[in-house]
Amino acid sequence: MQEIFGEIKNKCDPGTYTHLRNFITVKLNGYRLEKSETGIVKYEMTDSEEWFKKFLISKKLQGLSDRTLSVYSYEIMKFLTSVKKPLKDITTDDIRYYLACYQLSGRATPVTIDNTRRYLSTFFQWLEDEDHIFKNPLKKIKKTKFKRKVKKAFSFDEIERIKISCEKIKSEHDRKRQLAIIETLLSTGCRAAELVNIKLSDINFNTGEVNVLGKGNKERITFLNSAATARIRDYLESRKGESEYLFCSLQKPYKKLEESGLEITIRRLKKLAGINDMHPHRFRRTCATIAKRRGMPIEEIQKMLGHEDLGTTQIYVQVDEEDVRKSHEKYMN
Repeated sequence: MQEIFGEIKNKCDPGTYTHLRNFITVKLNGYRLEKSETGIVKYEMTDSEEWFKKFLISKKLQGLSDRTLSVYSYEIMKFLTSVKKPLKDITTDDIRYYLACYQLSGRATPVTIDNTRRYLSTFFQWLEDEDHIFKNPLKKIKKTKFKRKVKKAFSFDEIERIKISCEKIKSEHDRKRQLAIIETLLSTGCRAAELVNIKLSDINFNTGEVNVLGKGNKERITFLNSAATARIRDYLESRKGESEYLFCSLQKPYKKLEESGLEITIRRLKKLAGINDMHPHRFRRTCATIAKRRGMPIEEIQKMLGHEDLGTTQIYVQVDEEDVRKSHEKYMN
């Protein structure tokens, strides 16, 4: 079969080859010289269910968020429900067949399919490490190739439009909270989950330091610039209630602002500003890009954002032709 795939690959472009390989994989699944049993029968997954629960517990102990755990749970259960085999009996071909069907269904992008592969690989690698299976069957399945879409930071014009839109909010308290949120996101580069969990006790207004609890319950220090500090002070003076958190709801009982609430406020501002691609994470990318353009070393940006891998930070930082032109003038003339 590998010889056949090799010949097809030599005659086709990469996209056609991938499609044909997946199509053939699906059509020949369960066949050898003659059609064989696929093993898709009713099975009470007692061991599988127990291992799955232990996997989620181990990930919870590692500090993964409930949202991330729910994604793992959904993707793995969807796979196990489809395959209907004991975990120890699942093969590389079973997974290839599953991913190929997913791709041919037309319901998922290459990015989504590769994310599914990563979730399953993490699970099966845990099973191998815990000696529940002999070998992770996904080790032979390579990463799905796809063209990565460039995610842009906000331009300075867009940032000004966002701030002007905040000023249009009628409620004074709501307006001040919105401006404080925008400036804090731009200054600290916090994730949405990190922002809503900042407590007043985490902020040193004298130094501008903010103690942030990031992914995996890892603490880091990020900073408020003068604009963010001023907006926060202005917001706190108008805030009602006695919440220990920096950002809380606008109405009684003035509970902590949740991620969903933050997303709602950003979506509302998105309409006012007339900017289609506007969400909390884009402010994080913008913070990194502004920092790089103003000369902050990439390693320090990495630390500010809380990235373990420098490569992740490099993806966040947007470099356009104008940046290259200015650098060329500075270093090459």
